[in-house]
Amino acid sequence: MPDKPAKRQHTRKEIRDLKPDLRRLLKYGSELELMQFLREIGIKDEDPRFATAVRAYRDLKSGKL
Repeated sequence: MPDKPAKRQHTRKEIRDLKPDLRRLLKYGSELELMQFLREIGIKDEDPRFATAVRAYRDLKSGKL
């Protein structure tokens, strides 16, 4: 069985550059915009991180967190 290719890790600079967009999106954006943002940065729908991020977004918006 061949080894899976390693997932690409974002550099510290990339993460730092994404933070303002993510903060704005969490404060003013919709769930659809969050999904589009995740896809743009390389997190696909099948990735467990995608579901975790959407679930956390829903919890934040509903006041559970």
